[in-house]
Amino acid sequence: MPRSLWEALRRAHPGTGDDALARACVERGRRALGEDGLRAEFARRTAAALLLRTELLDARGRAREAAARERASYERHLALEREVVPPIRARARELRAAIAGAEADLRARGLDPDAVAPPMPVDALSVDQEPPRYRTPEERRRRAVEFFRRVGGP
Repeated sequence: MPRSLWEALRRAHPGTGDDALARACVERGRRALGEDGLRAEFARRTAAALLLRTELLDARGRAREAAARERASYERHLALEREVVPPIRARARELRAAIAGAEADLRARGLDPDAVAPPMPVDALSVDQEPPRYRTPEERRRRAVEFFRRVGGP
C-alpha cells in the first residue's frame, strides 16, 4: 500500500495500532472477496434455476401436446370402431351366409363343396373383434386405470 494511503488510513482510525489496522484491512479484503464469490455463486445458481424452469415449462408443453395427440388418436380409433367396423361386420355376415347357402346348394345337389373350389380360410371374413384377455382381475383394473389416465377419463 502506498505510504500516503497508509497515512490517510491511520488518520481515519486514530488510536488503532499498525498491526490491528493491517489485520482489519486484510479481514475486510477477505470479506469483500468472499462476498464477491457469493454474489457470483448466487448468480450462477439463479441462472441454473431459470434454465431448469425453462426446461420444465418446455417439457410440460411437449407433454400437453403429446397427451392431446394421444387423445385425438384414441378418439379417431373409437370413431372408426363406431362408423366403419359395424357396416364391414354386417357385410361379412352377409358374405358368410351367402357362402353357407352356396355350400348347402352344392350339398343338396350331391356335390362336395370342398372339391369345387379351394376352401376359404375361416378367418378370411372375420372382422369381429376379440375382447382382450386378462390373466387376473388386477391386471384388468391396472390396464383400465392406465387407459383412463392417458385419456383423462373418470
